[in-house]
Amino acid sequence: MKFSCDVDNINYIIETRVGQETDYKFVMFLNHKKKKLLEKGQIKFYTLLINAKKEDIELNFEVQGVPFNIDEEIQLEEVEDFFESQNLFQKVEHMFKLDTREEKKPHWAKY
Repeated sequence: MKFSCDVDNINYIIETRVGQETDYKFVMFLNHKKKKLLEKGQIKFYTLLINAKKEDIELNFEVQGVPFNIDEEIQLEEVEDFFESQNLFQKVEHMFKLDTREEKKPHWAKY
């Protein structure tokens, strides 16, 4: 599934792809009901690809092992919930601030 949105003057293109097996999965976020759906094959682990553009800067992020429903309508709601629960919009915005600051080295790297 692929969709786009704009948040705080940042254009996002978000795509979910069935992910490869990875040791790091968000299984801890699954309640008993969702674990049963996973066993039935109604939920799969996805890789979340995030392309963010602001002015002339483009950043790409990848989050692996996120459990989403295979139904795209439900998945869209789950992606939104995941972004909110993990504060992903704020984290991406912070990365733009780091990239555009005048001081390119972190304060602890000056010495």
